[in-house]
Amino acid sequence: MTKNISATPEDLATAAFGLKCLFIVALFCGSALPTALLVWQSLTPNVVIQRAGAGQFVSASTDSGFLQPTITNVTTTQGSLVVVGLFSSPHDRSLEVVQRSQESGLELCAVGRIDTCLPLAGAWAGTLQPTRAQIFDFQGHGLDRNRLALWLLVGFFVSLMTGVAWFGAHRQAKNQVRDPREPPKIEGSNT
Repeated sequence: MTKNISATPEDLATAAFGLKCLFIVALFCGSALPTALLVWQSLTPNVVIQRAGAGQFVSASTDSGFLQPTITNVTTTQGSLVVVGLFSSPHDRSLEVVQRSQESGLELCAVGRIDTCLPLAGAWAGTLQPTRAQIFDFQGHGLDRNRLALWLLVGFFVSLMTGVAWFGAHRQAKNQVRDPREPPKIEGSNT
């Protein structure tokens, strides 16, 4: 004796409702929320939120290899720092290490010249002092552009999958609600 384990129309309607709720949650949390955060981030100015003095510029020497980025060893009155890219400054110009609100990692800059900033190649052993900037720290909360874009991409695919599953369950439930005594219609036949 075998048991018929086909789903009833009520079971399919319940499953369709559950998938509909999942689709709405996935659409909101996976697509709408990261999109809103990306828009907010693009409208927020990129300002210095932490800084530390790095001394005055003494000299710089660059090194680059085949398939490697250019690295500059910057010597200051307080020591030396390694940055990615070419760095140059007038002798005795004050330098600082900064953390900006929308950039990942620390950067070495000439004081007052944000256009001279280059990312540090290593860790900073000193301490950074917070600035008076009253702005949301996207980096401190792990919300950089790459993570938000990945979140949006994954959310889009999860929303797409749950939407297709909801549509399929809803359609299957509607097909089973049809009168079971009614024979299926054959399309394309005029006889």
